[in-house]
Amino acid sequence: MVPIKLFIFDMDGLLFDTEPLSAEIWRRVGQEHGYHISEAVLQEVIGINDYGARAVFAQSLGEAFPYDGLHEEKLKRQIEYYRTHDISLKKGVHEILAYAAAENIPCVVASSSSKAQVRLLLEKSGLAPSFAYMQSGDDVYRGKPAPDIFLRACSRMLMQHGFCQSCRK
Repeated sequence: MVPIKLFIFDMDGLLFDTEPLSAEIWRRVGQEHGYHISEAVLQEVIGINDYGARAVFAQSLGEAFPYDGLHEEKLKRQIEYYRTHDISLKKGVHEILAYAAAENIPCVVASSSSKAQVRLLLEKSGLAPSFAYMQSGDDVYRGKPAPDIFLRACSRMLMQHGFCQSCRK
């Protein structure tokens, strides 16, 4: 059996239950600016980065949809909510991180969320020390379901830990 050398965690929906909050804030921001953001659109943008979400909103609500401004407002509200409320961890998070620590398996977060959101949630929850690296959706063009965010996180850790795919040290 090949030993496990790295755990890569998604954040929203895996570590934290943040997806319902994100959808609700999008709905509110949209309504305040005269847009109805459908449940179908909200479901389609789960797990994708800013670049992908912009395209989904444009396709659904038209090219004139002011994505950048509304996204900025949504992000500010979401970060403020995170600062002032506890966000539930998903069941089993502490156990899997304890296992990884006991087995000396490095852990990384690869999330489509912004760096600001990822940092805040990891720090506030006390999970930040468990992760050797954080890869956000800010740094990749192709979001999920493309594997770019996970490949970038893996590549970074492979370089940091002195082993590579070809030699499997």
